[in-house]
Amino acid sequence: MYRRASSAPQMCWISRHNRSAEIPKSRVSWRRRNVVERCFHRLEQWRCLAARYDRRSDRYLAAVTLASTLIRLDT
Repeated sequence: MYRRASSAPQMCWISRHNRSAEIPKSRVSWRRRNVVERCFHRLEQWRCLAARYDRRSDRYLAAVTLASTLIRLDT
């Protein structure tokens, strides 16, 4: 599985064309950021999660857990 980093996570900023100084970026951090962004995108495709039909937090967490599990099993 994944190993926990010993230090705090580093931010991965997007460098814009109009910045005066280029922000150094790590390939590993960009790859991890991409995985997280794709995961959120896949979760937002579930209508009940995007619209938040479940108002109670425990039911919403259960829906997120179920959707995450089904997405993980699908890939």
